[in-house]
Amino acid sequence: DCIHWLEETSAYGFYLKMGLHLTDCYPLKRKQPLPTFEQVADDVYCWQFSSGQCDWAYPNTVDMTIYRKNDIESFFKSAHYTSPNILEGRWAARVNRSLHGLCYAAAKMVNIPVNRVQQTWRNRNMESYTPEELLQLFQDGDKIDIEPLQGMRNPSVHTECELVFTDRY
Repeated sequence: DCIHWLEETSAYGFYLKMGLHLTDCYPLKRKQPLPTFEQVADDVYCWQFSSGQCDWAYPNTVDMTIYRKNDIESFFKSAHYTSPNILEGRWAARVNRSLHGLCYAAAKMVNIPVNRVQQTWRNRNMESYTPEELLQLFQDGDKIDIEPLQGMRNPSVHTECELVFTDRY
């Protein structure tokens, strides 16, 4: 479905993290107005990055986005980075806000900022678990229970919520 609409519209990416309910920008701690949308299909919407602010003006992301390989391959073949944040920062510097993005009416994922997984960038997070604590929970046979997240209408791509763990087996 995503690939079909990417090809049909020539959009830059299909943003599974985006949805028409995302009115807050977690990293910047501020409201973000919704851009002007064009309805492409029953549940698919298109917007131009130049008409958006915050998350809606950020085309180059590593958060659940489907791109055409030809559109991004050269950057990834030449990029030098040591963390996801450095990668995304360098990629963001090459942004073209005249491009268009696609999303569903409701986001298909939520980014729970449980912790900071690198030391390069002091990004906002919940600081609830260290990577080592999460690894130990996994090694003990636990996993994050995603059932409480089903149907969530999060106000922001990054959304704080209490994690519930369940037995992995």
